[in-house]
Amino acid sequence: MSRNPALIILVALAVLAPWANGGADPLVQVILFAWAGLGLAWAAAACWKSGGRFPLPWVAVPLLLGGGVLVAQLLPVWSVAGDVHPAAVSQRICLAEPQSQTGTGEANLDDAVLSGESAQASSQYFPLTLDKHATKQTLALWFMAFAVFWAAFLLVDQIRLLQWSCWAISLGGAVMTLFATLAKATWNGQLYWSIPVGHPQGVFGPMVYHNQAGAILLISFGAAVYCMLTAESFSEGESSTRRPNKRSSVAKSSIRLSRESGWQSWLRPLPLLAIGCVVLNGAGLLLTLSRGALVSAVIAAIIAMLVVRPKGDWKAGGSVLVGALVGMGLVVLFFRMGDAISRRYATLFQSEQLLDNSRLAHWQDGWQAGLDFGGWGAGAGVYQHVHRLYQETAIERAFLRAHNQYLETWVDMGIPGLVLLLLTIGFTGRAIWKLARRRRKSLRYVAMLGVFVFAATVIHASLDYVLYLPATAILFAFLMGAVCRLSRDAEPMHEAVVQTVGTPGLRGSSNDTFAIRTLQRGWMLFALLGCGWATYEGRQWYLADQAVQRVPWGTLQAGFESDALDLAMRPLEKQVSQTDDYRVPLALGELQITRFRQQALQQLAAENDWSQEEAMAYWEWTDPIVLLQRATTLVQDGKQDVLAQEIQQQPLVVEHLVSARHHFLAARSLSSLVPQAHLRIGELAFLGDDEKEAESAFRKVAELAPGSADMQYEVGRRMLAIGLQEEGLAAWRQSLDLDTKHWDEIYAVVGEQMSPQDINGMVLPDDAELLTMVAARQYTEPEQAEAREMLLTRVDEILSRPADSVQHAAFQKKLAGEVQLLRQDAAGAVERFQEALRFQPENHQLRARLAALLLKIGRREEALREALYAARLQPRNHQYRSLLQSIHNATESPEE
Repeated sequence: MSRNPALIILVALAVLAPWANGGADPLVQVILFAWAGLGLAWAAAACWKSGGRFPLPWVAVPLLLGGGVLVAQLLPVWSVAGDVHPAAVSQRICLAEPQSQTGTGEANLDDAVLSGESAQASSQYFPLTLDKHATKQTLALWFMAFAVFWAAFLLVDQIRLLQWSCWAISLGGAVMTLFATLAKATWNGQLYWSIPVGHPQGVFGPMVYHNQAGAILLISFGAAVYCMLTAESFSEGESSTRRPNKRSSVAKSSIRLSRESGWQSWLRPLPLLAIGCVVLNGAGLLLTLSRGALVSAVIAAIIAMLVVRPKGDWKAGGSVLVGALVGMGLVVLFFRMGDAISRRYATLFQSEQLLDNSRLAHWQDGWQAGLDFGGWGAGAGVYQHVHRLYQETAIERAFLRAHNQYLETWVDMGIPGLVLLLLTIGFTGRAIWKLARRRRKSLRYVAMLGVFVFAATVIHASLDYVLYLPATAILFAFLMGAVCRLSRDAEPMHEAVVQTVGTPGLRGSSNDTFAIRTLQRGWMLFALLGCGWATYEGRQWYLADQAVQRVPWGTLQAGFESDALDLAMRPLEKQVSQTDDYRVPLALGELQITRFRQQALQQLAAENDWSQEEAMAYWEWTDPIVLLQRATTLVQDGKQDVLAQEIQQQPLVVEHLVSARHHFLAARSLSSLVPQAHLRIGELAFLGDDEKEAESAFRKVAELAPGSADMQYEVGRRMLAIGLQEEGLAAWRQSLDLDTKHWDEIYAVVGEQMSPQDINGMVLPDDAELLTMVAARQYTEPEQAEAREMLLTRVDEILSRPADSVQHAAFQKKLAGEVQLLRQDAAGAVERFQEALRFQPENHQLRARLAALLLKIGRREEALREALYAARLQPRNHQYRSLLQSIHNATESPEE
């Protein structure tokens, strides 16, 4: 069986994967898993025909051990009876006790709906991972990448094959740049103008998230440069890493560039095409607006020059490369992206912009997670849940990944995983270093390709989660597999074996023992079965994801039509017993609560003869939190019999809420760090017999999401519902400290039940801006002057603290001016605003505000000066022009 079809399959996989949103979508991943398995199977069949041997490089050893670690994390081998447990297992053990259940209606529930938590508790053994679904997904991606790496190692045994592959990769990157730019110019918000996507950043928004696009084009740019440097030798036809026969004229031409003099040698079609690929891939790299990719490219280029150390005869190629870089700039200007690129990359030289990055704060949280979970790991793919335990400050976006491969590996797979990752990097670097020490120019070109792609990806992985995107992982694995194969074949010992045995690409093949062959075949079977398993599981994950995505989360619950609700619940009910994705039982439980609330509202309307519009006014009465509050009162009064009759045995409760509670228990069992599951379990605790279950569940939510303003607000509501006022107000205070978006809802409760002094002391955090807003909005009446001054005095104390930056100092002075305005001290406010502008002279909004205030108190000349300054900063702002006109009118009519 020929190897060429297998290589075509692999190269097509590497080239086409970036076009499908980088392989991030579940359905695409199913195809990629199967595709990678097919490529490896074809390569294995070709090798079997030529001798049945499947050689592995040394770098495969830590790779295989890493796969073993992933498998071990899924095995339930940790016993509750043990004295010492990893931190991740301890998280599960604390939830191991079976939850008390109400007997009403449970016998009618299907076994597939019941939580797997009780079964796990009875077995008393737990896996290490805190989310089996996430770990299985990571293992599937590992099988895919390993299959591509091994297949490339088996197939790319000639330099010419690597050249063909790099041509395909570089052309793919060039076409993607052109298409992405065209798509951005005519974009309607959808991929290929028809498929909805979610990341409209940079010109690659319609294609793939811009940092991931940067990682892809970083690799294709390296391939394009390699094609440019080898364009002429490629046309001559070099095919092997072995030393050529000196008597062969073809061999002589294969190890040197064409002897045509000057620039004429670069005017042939193939070199010109290569130069065009370099220009377009490089321009695409800039157009991604990925700072991490650009920095990685520059550092990797320097490393490649230092490691490979080009000789004097590289000058021609270097000159052409410089010209190609100039062409990149011209392409950027042609696409009219020069301003956007200059603004984006200028932040690399602005320390304030660079340091004011939520990613840095996030890495600090991740470091703390590593200190606690980094011994054995929390489970591959679980980082998105673990880091929330340590995120105590609000961040403008949620992090699903660490944006640092090494930090995430440490947290997910512990010290063993991190060590194996570093060993993989070390073995790969060693193979490339050996190749760089060869004297033949063709091998040194391969070494330059290997160094650039390897160094760029390793560096970029410290800034983004590039290797978790299937497209990047496939490209990187393919090129590293090919480079490792050529490095091994180029070793002198291997050349001697090839000349003696006559079997190219299989060093020491005549001496392979039966044990070695059996081991190789065993690993091959393991990899092929793994790809098959990944394809099967990937299909199940896709179906589960589709079921979850069909839920119209943005729709008001009361507005769900019955048919639409049934349509959303049907696939979830089908998948809940077939998946380990916690989102499925969680979504199904939420929809069952929605159905309960709708039917409860219909029952209320029927009992009171209300119209639909009148009934909607009582929608909040159907919230389970109302039942929780009523149940708490009954329990405190010792009326358990009334609780059972009034709530627990009600048909709607039995039909919907009991089942919903089981689904939430199942979601918690599948991923014990998901706060939503704990929140709902506590809310439905009135269905059980444990009086403390609600409180413990809410405390768990507060522990799992200390940096979520939404979760802290919800915890506060429920703590108050079960009579824990101090804990509830503390949760609301934490929510306001993170974000003030829930202030109106909170004040609607505390404003009627608490005095201003208690609100100030128990609810409001040390947030000067929030305190100023409350003083301006809630305490405006003359009789509230004392309460207003109490808050403003507290603001004065907060603003007197030293500022930690120029921006913070400007903010303090501006807010101090607002405080003076609330005290009706306009002159004092003017003074504070002027002090703020000394720190931030380009703040045109504050200048306009100061100008209006100066005009109000009659200081027209100063007002005109400030308004002119603001208008110069923003010449197209019509409000500033109107302000100038008002000042001129006031100057011309001073009596007014």
